[in-house]
Amino acid sequence: MSVTAFRYDAAAGALDPIQAIETVPPAEIETFCSGSEIRVHPSGKFVYAANRGHDTVTAFRCDPATGMLEFIEREPIRGSWPRNFNLDPTGKWLIAVSANSNTLAVFQIDQEKGNLVFNLKMAEVPSPICVLFQP
Repeated sequence: MSVTAFRYDAAAGALDPIQAIETVPPAEIETFCSGSEIRVHPSGKFVYAANRGHDTVTAFRCDPATGMLEFIEREPIRGSWPRNFNLDPTGKWLIAVSANSNTLAVFQIDQEKGNLVFNLKMAEVPSPICVLFQP
């Protein structure tokens, strides 16, 4: 599984791929895995991708000059089969919901490094679909 970074060519109106980076190394894949969600931090400094089957969120740092991604960490979501996750509008929190375990987990986002810190907050949520924030 991977995330592809693109450069936007405004003159041509085209996206040009500049990098494909693994979200989960092939050696760590033991069962079927797929991606479920990709989100860009409000600051634009970080990108997060959820991995179904591996049950993690992978964090990347984004180089503002080149758009290239650099691996930060892979954090377990404390549930099974991440259905969706979202970043709150302030960029301080990531909330992930898991379809198979019917759970919601809360992570604090390190604003300097982009790491996710599980804050021991979980809730049971029947049949979670997505995480939305009301403006």
